[in-house]
Amino acid sequence: DQAIACARELEDAGVVATLNDKGSTAQTEVSAAMTEAGIPRVGANVTPDDWGDPNTYPLDASGTGSTFLMPQALIQEGITEIGIVRVDLPEAGAMGGLFESLFTDKGATFPVDVPVPAGTTDYSQFILAAEDGGVDGIVLAVGEQEAIQVVRAGQQLGTELRIGASLGTFSHATVADAGDIAGQTIFVGSFPPATVDVPVYRVLRQDLAASGEEALQPENIKTSPMRSWISLYALLRMVRDAGLTDFSRDAMTTMLNEAENVPMLGLFGDEAWTPARNRDGLWQRVGTDRWTSWTWDPGATWDGESGNFVLANEISFDDVMCGSAFGAPGPC
Repeated sequence: DQAIACARELEDAGVVATLNDKGSTAQTEVSAAMTEAGIPRVGANVTPDDWGDPNTYPLDASGTGSTFLMPQALIQEGITEIGIVRVDLPEAGAMGGLFESLFTDKGATFPVDVPVPAGTTDYSQFILAAEDGGVDGIVLAVGEQEAIQVVRAGQQLGTELRIGASLGTFSHATVADAGDIAGQTIFVGSFPPATVDVPVYRVLRQDLAASGEEALQPENIKTSPMRSWISLYALLRMVRDAGLTDFSRDAMTTMLNEAENVPMLGLFGDEAWTPARNRDGLWQRVGTDRWTSWTWDPGATWDGESGNFVLANEISFDDVMCGSAFGAPGPC
């Protein structure tokens, strides 16, 4: 009820679009309420409940997409025996089967599946369970605090496991403080971390740091506030290119549906963004296709500071999903 009331509050306030909205409760009903109100969701964080929502215009496959691509990032590093450390929810129990359907033909197996109960204090047990199961790496499909605690436990135990994680969870400062295990971690994201030398990031870092908020300083920025900034850029670019002067919900929706190949300033490689593009398969609203994985190099620098993320590999979301229930039928 509170989630739907939030959508109604946006409607009553006269909002004509949202940026980077993220829901974790009643998302089906919230999406329906936003559609009914005619408020387009720009740069939205899509979930299985709104993968096909025509009122949603994501930049990428969002947090769920990051989880689905972590095994691919490990496979590209030569890791094929993979454990899953996940949230302790019934629906998350299907993750192993979904991963197998996507990655078995790439030689990967998932023999360890470890749920992390709420209130856990001993995180070493998850590292030990993975080691006992004989895997070479794990993916972290858990919340931010749990993921950080698992990595810290791995550092304390001196594990040799490779760890797949999301850039939405780990900031530069968190990784820099992690110790040697930072070099064993593979970070997945659709656009580069904030400290990478992308020309437009100089503006992004200045804009967010000017807020004075500790969480928005360059070394502490995770991808969520960056997604807001990127979404706002893209929206303003479309408004200016379209010469839009009618700032209504209908006009915004029409503009988003007609926009094609919005320049994204090198954030997704050479790929531009077509907001209303639909893919074949269950996962229709995907946004951009290009994702990347990153490793940590203590010798790399940014703005004179030591330690930084280094590009490891590119990942095509469409290629990974091809031939599965989520993506287009093969061959792709």
